[in-house]
Amino acid sequence: MSQLPQLEKIKRWLSPGRPVRVPVMDDEALEGVRAGSLRLRATTPDDAALLTDLIQRNETHLFRWLPRPAAEVSSKQVAGHWIRLALKGEADGSAWRRLAVLPGGTVVGGVNLIHIERGLDWQADVNWWVNAEHSGKGYGTQIVRGMLNHAFGDMPTGLGLHKVHAGIQPDNAASERLAIKAGFTPDPALDSRLFVNGEWQHHRGFVARV
Repeated sequence: MSQLPQLEKIKRWLSPGRPVRVPVMDDEALEGVRAGSLRLRATTPDDAALLTDLIQRNETHLFRWLPRPAAEVSSKQVAGHWIRLALKGEADGSAWRRLAVLPGGTVVGGVNLIHIERGLDWQADVNWWVNAEHSGKGYGTQIVRGMLNHAFGDMPTGLGLHKVHAGIQPDNAASERLAIKAGFTPDPALDSRLFVNGEWQHHRGFVARV
């Protein structure tokens, strides 16, 4: 009986003629999802200078783990690429990309839910990052837990997902510890190879379930 309201919401969401997409947060909620002392807020075109500066100061730290368009691409171009991906994902419902900010507005990291699917399973892939100068302060755990709370929350305020997958390089022990602390478990069936830092890198699979 308690499942009926959720089932009705899903039926309405999947009604004929209605596209399946991630709802865009209204202006009042633009600051985003609460994640402990942080907020996860939407990326906007106004973030171009902020992201360019952040990427310049964190290039070695960030792109050891994250893919980038090409090694010769400038920090400004990478920032523009990130913004375009965020806007496209928001528009077509394929992704939910957020920056993690402190109450004063300082960006300490980010999280990207990508490849959002609503088929037999409602699921997505995720990656996250923490600004080098804010590493080791617990922000990563807040970011990932905040993301999972939103991913598994009921629509329309949440994304209504059932599973979230993460791929982590074996030498990224800190990220593996963070994933397990936040609620992920290892799943060898999800192991993969991803192109990072100019090479195909083995990634261990992790999954979080509702």
